[in-house]
Amino acid sequence: TIRRTLHYFWGVTRQKIGAFVLSIVSSVGYIALLTFANTYVMGLIVDRVQASPVSADQVLPVFGPYVLALLVVNAVGQTLSKLQDYSVYKLEINGDYQLSRLCFDNQSMTFHNSRFGGSLVSQTSRFVSGYSGLVDVVTYSLWPTLASIVLTVGILAPIAPLFVAILVVMLVLYVVIAYGMYRRIL
Repeated sequence: TIRRTLHYFWGVTRQKIGAFVLSIVSSVGYIALLTFANTYVMGLIVDRVQASPVSADQVLPVFGPYVLALLVVNAVGQTLSKLQDYSVYKLEINGDYQLSRLCFDNQSMTFHNSRFGGSLVSQTSRFVSGYSGLVDVVTYSLWPTLASIVLTVGILAPIAPLFVAILVVMLVLYVVIAYGMYRRIL
């Protein structure tokens, strides 16, 4: 069931709480930088180009700070992306180990002697790969999606509140419909 799955997920994940927090921070950070800050700096460059012509001897002083900002934003964003991968690997390695131990250590020697071990290994592999899949979905899909939603709403709300309200209503409708369609799979 979903409750049992979340229980195992949190039970194993809290053992590496630092890696779990790092996965959240790095996911939100790289989305903020590579999706939003990068686009913002590029918009500033376009605005400056459209404002007035720049003579050849003024290109570096005028556009140098923008180029430097782009380099910093992309370098830090890519670093956060790699930290996200690192945190996922730490969580998955720990989860694989802990869940495998949970499956094999709780069995008596009689169990191991009287049953075909391949079945236990197969079931344990599916159980462990389920945890790894859940970590991947949470880290690579859930956190970036939530970060994108929160940042989009936060940035646009002061500028276009009606647009944000319509966007949020559409998002809620989408989530409700998607949940209804995939409830059987869950």
